[in-house]
Amino acid sequence: MRVFIFILFLLSALSSDEIRPAYLEIQETTKNTYKLLFKTPKGSEKGSIKLSLVLPTSFKVHSKSFSSLNSYTLMHLEFTMQEPINKQVIKIKNLNHSSVELIAKLVFLDGGTSIKRVLPQSGQLVIEHNSSFIQPFILMLI
Repeated sequence: MRVFIFILFLLSALSSDEIRPAYLEIQETTKNTYKLLFKTPKGSEKGSIKLSLVLPTSFKVHSKSFSSLNSYTLMHLEFTMQEPINKQVIKIKNLNHSSVELIAKLVFLDGGTSIKRVLPQSGQLVIEHNSSFIQPFILMLI
């Protein structure tokens, strides 16, 4: 009886869905110029939901490419902005219809870095540029 229960448990664990997070990284390369990486899990099910980004109209995209890595789809973007990126909103289409969470990493030239977790019910990322707390100390040493 114990062996049967163990085998049943093992089979149910093997058939369970794996939930992997999506990943978004925005890195400032020069003033007002950014690189973006958007990594989304490929659906293992037939009816899986495809995530996509809805960028603000102030983002001027210069290059865009797609690739695939194991069980993820990768999108690379380079864009510029005329206005500050702080408080801009990036919407994640279909995130609220999925069980996938988004991990976002924002890296700025001044050393400021922010890591955020976006839950499915939110469906959007508000970019917040927080300057590095180390930066003033580095400037004092120079």
